[in-house]
Amino acid sequence: MTTLTVENLSKTFIEEKQLFGVPGFSVRALQNVSISIPEGKILGLVGESGSGKSTLAKIVCRYFEPDEGSVSIYGKPLESYSRKELSHTVQMIFQDPYSSLNPRLNIETILNEAVLDFNNKLRLERITSGLKAVGLESSALRLYPHQFSGGQRQRIAIARALLKEPKLLIADEPLSSLDLTIQSQILDLFLELRNKYNIAILFISHDIATTASLCDYIAVLKGGVLIEYGSTNDIITSPKGEYTKQLLAAVPS
Repeated sequence: MTTLTVENLSKTFIEEKQLFGVPGFSVRALQNVSISIPEGKILGLVGESGSGKSTLAKIVCRYFEPDEGSVSIYGKPLESYSRKELSHTVQMIFQDPYSSLNPRLNIETILNEAVLDFNNKLRLERITSGLKAVGLESSALRLYPHQFSGGQRQRIAIARALLKEPKLLIADEPLSSLDLTIQSQILDLFLELRNKYNIAILFISHDIATTASLCDYIAVLKGGVLIEYGSTNDIITSPKGEYTKQLLAAVPS
């Protein structure tokens, strides 16, 4: 079964006229991009800054609307989901865990906001089990974001996303603010969660080596165009696009 299907997705951002009548400009962020993620699989979306990776992710979350193309989850068109339905279907983990967690609230309050539409009696149980799933103890609930390391904050952000029991998890550069040791631990956590919950994951990164260590499939974007797309083994061992070859050549031996 296919969790996410993206077909011929295109998006252009148009800047309005600037001061003194200077014309604005348009940026073609995505051009006819098609990808899919089977249930329980991880797709790595790789490319340099400005390649369209985050734009695609935000369209799937309905932060943006596409100009052309379609997105469906389990065969149901994205636009037919209500906001509440979508929040229980797709969740995003952002690049900087500290900025995504309100520094004025303790962890229990932050996580409680994610389960407000659940039965009151089940909330604390769900929050506690969510923390446990990412390797944190319930004692963390009394603390504030600044009292945790970067890796712990990212685990909290992942726990918050999981509380909605989504079918699709989008991780947008989730390792970029972490050191190498912690990155490895978070990668292992994503694998554990995929295996435990059979959840599909869209993993966004500029690092093709890290992506290859985690993902079942890889899609390479450049300038909003899908350069290459296939199984991780095929992409790594037999890259067809010159840009993909350059990304692989830049990986330290």
